[in-house]
Amino acid sequence: MEELLALHSFAATWGWLALPFSCCLMFLSAFMLPIPAALLTVVNCSCFGLVPGLLLSWGCSVIGAGAAFLLSRCVGQRFVLRFVSDKNIERAEAFMLRHGKGSIFLARALPCVPFGLVSYAAGLTSVRFIPYFLSTAAGKIFPTLLYGLLGSALLTLPPAVLPAACAAICLPFLVFFVLRRLHRKRLAYCEE
Repeated sequence: MEELLALHSFAATWGWLALPFSCCLMFLSAFMLPIPAALLTVVNCSCFGLVPGLLLSWGCSVIGAGAAFLLSRCVGQRFVLRFVSDKNIERAEAFMLRHGKGSIFLARALPCVPFGLVSYAAGLTSVRFIPYFLSTAAGKIFPTLLYGLLGSALLTLPPAVLPAACAAICLPFLVFFVLRRLHRKRLAYCEE
């Protein structure tokens, strides 16, 4: 929490000049660089306000994802494997095959799926750019909104309430994973 407040105060000292810098960081976070996009979204919304922070974070990360997809598509698997292991590419491809057309949307909506990995893996598959880009844009709305709300509340909520706010943000993901596990068990039982 202290690191987040320190990052916020650093960005706040730059004022609106921090905007292009943050835009570049959000764009670069789509390339699997060690830049936490969720943390940047929180800081953007706490520094620039909810709506501008959301638009900045969402727009730059979606454009970055499109660029990573096109890079992967243009330079091919040999280049991508320098940054992403075979095992991770295989996992991403299996995820896309298992979940079909909604896999990109689902991968973007879940914060635990590596953002850059999905972009690179999708670029190596037969997924076309426009459906990929639209699914990325739509799927990125939910997590960006969650992190943005946390960022805008960061400075207004009392420090004692912040852990509860973070827990409330994590709760939908926990429910999703529990329901998914129950659904898989039910399918396995029905197949027997």
